[in-house]
Amino acid sequence: MDHKELDHSVLVAVTEHLKKKDQSLPVNIQWESGMPLTPEEEKNIVAKIKEIHPVVEIGFVTNPLLLAGYVVVVDDVRLDFSLESTLNRLSDDLMHRRDLQAWQNYSTPLIAEYGTVLNVADGIVQVDGLPNCMNDELIDFGQKKFGIAM
Repeated sequence: MDHKELDHSVLVAVTEHLKKKDQSLPVNIQWESGMPLTPEEEKNIVAKIKEIHPVVEIGFVTNPLLLAGYVVVVDDVRLDFSLESTLNRLSDDLMHRRDLQAWQNYSTPLIAEYGTVLNVADGIVQVDGLPNCMNDELIDFGQKKFGIAM
């Protein structure tokens, strides 16, 4: 998958996600890339997104740790198109001895919700966000810390 195809697939995934949102409510997007985007690239991204959702605020961030790909956060949903994410999923498949399918399975983004920790007391963590979290679901807080949703 070349650079242009990746850019197109990222825009398609973001616009598909935006189509599910209430058009009257504002949406915040953070677009993170490994290399700085040119002003023309930023302008094209903003124009394409505003075709789908007119009330949007987009911030562009450069994160050299990404190396390649993008991470796009749309409100509380993270669309991860980074090389690191793709390699981690491939590694997980290999470690679990799953049958590998075509590389296309790894060209889709890793979609994850995230929330904000509001309070921690007596081993109980109160989190804001995670609208699709189910009861008894395992939650990864990062840094090898996990919890169960209640």
